[in-house]
Amino acid sequence: MNSSRYEDHLVQVLTTDGVTLEGFAESIPSGFGLKIGEREIPAERIASVSDLGIMRRIRRFQELTVSELYAILRVRVDVFVVEQQCLYRELDDRDQDAVHIWLEDTKGLQAYLRLMRPGVESEYASLGRVLTCTRGCGYGSLLLREGIRAAREVMQANTLYIEAQCAVRGFYEKHGFRAVSDTFDLDGIPHIRMLRKPD
Repeated sequence: MNSSRYEDHLVQVLTTDGVTLEGFAESIPSGFGLKIGEREIPAERIASVSDLGIMRRIRRFQELTVSELYAILRVRVDVFVVEQQCLYRELDDRDQDAVHIWLEDTKGLQAYLRLMRPGVESEYASLGRVLTCTRGCGYGSLLLREGIRAAREVMQANTLYIEAQCAVRGFYEKHGFRAVSDTFDLDGIPHIRMLRKPD
């Protein structure tokens, strides 16, 4: 089995003992098998792998191609400026210090967020510019879990900060974030500061 074929793809794995696992695949060091989340599955224990058609991308600013950067900025402007009819400075000079995380399929970018190191937006690592292009299909939750995982793995950050729009406060609460401020206005949209602390 060529495990690198599935690297960063959302897959469903059926093991030889009948267990079904779903998540983004990573190659294990030997190259013969897959890692899904924290679980390593040797090739001889994999009965089948189904590619679910979604890929995960994690890039520092300097690693982005011109096409990737264009797609990210376009979708952010489409959602946060045009769709929400909010005039604000979308290009805020923080992208250069961010880790950019997104999900894409054959149609292109479907969900996006950026991860900032501690000391940029708060004393903690922070998530921002969280968006999905297609709502109601689970991309938001999938993306947020990847953002939380990347914060731990890339920045060794267990506590995360976010300035969430109040309209989606419940979404973040489902993922362990808790309000730490009163509602405040940010560019004409009600927001709330939230933290996600270690379990």
